[in-house]
Amino acid sequence: MGRYIDLHIHSKYSDGALTPKEILDEAEKINLKMVSIADHDSIDNLAEVKKELEERPNLLYVPGVEISSHFVDRKNEQVLIHILGYGFDEENTKLLELLSQLEDIRTKVNEKYIEQLLLVFKEISEQDLENVDRKKYYRIGREVIRHLKATGKSEELLSEVKRYSRKNMPVYQDYDAEASRVVDTIHSAGGLVILAHPTEYRLRDIELKRMMKKLIDMGIEGIETNYADTNIESMEKLRMMAESYKILFSAGSDFHFYTETDTKYIGYGINNNLCIESCSLADKVIEKKLCLKGSDRIG
Repeated sequence: MGRYIDLHIHSKYSDGALTPKEILDEAEKINLKMVSIADHDSIDNLAEVKKELEERPNLLYVPGVEISSHFVDRKNEQVLIHILGYGFDEENTKLLELLSQLEDIRTKVNEKYIEQLLLVFKEISEQDLENVDRKKYYRIGREVIRHLKATGKSEELLSEVKRYSRKNMPVYQDYDAEASRVVDTIHSAGGLVILAHPTEYRLRDIELKRMMKKLIDMGIEGIETNYADTNIESMEKLRMMAESYKILFSAGSDFHFYTETDTKYIGYGINNNLCIESCSLADKVIEKKLCLKGSDRIG
């Protein structure tokens, strides 16, 4: 097979199931040539990634992040979007400040959710949940269930907690950062900016084009055209859009975890719709020397 790329993978540092080591092991096993872990609103994976890269001389790695953002449309309504940043300086002050602010917001919401849970379920103690990571991106309910299972709680109680969580989902009010701030922040850190999974926003073609024009005016450099959940027709439309606007196009599985029903695989996508050996984003990353090899910047 060709040496494919996957520039959109999630690890345990946000809402994924695998460690960076497990992800890089899989990348090497299937002979990927370039990979990026783009966790939600966190770059905490990078220390572990750099350590792992020392033993993987043939793998190119691009520092990545997926930031929760919003865009104000023509009706003055907010459209929630995700913006990917690549090849940034992980020590940049503006980037760290933004990620810290998002972490503070979700931590407070997660802590309140756990407090309410303890009030409702007397069978659950603070000690049962003391090791739940309150900083985790969103999936706090899943984290709670995982820890309760580890303490040996009954299936009946776990089912009741799941039902409660579905009806009382944490609300992350005013969590998403304004798109122009996100773009500016990634640029200040020397990174490249890409719009993630554009068809997931359920916009009509004309609405997506209008949004892209405004995002391009803000400085966004590209769009994710090849990703696991999109079909061939949509990918072709997105590639044509990228060519028309003269912006970069990217490829990534948006992998979180393996399930019995989800065929979204690292490096392949769904039904091999991700199997491309390069993309203009990857080319630009190499050109600008923004990727790591053996934990060092190329160049």
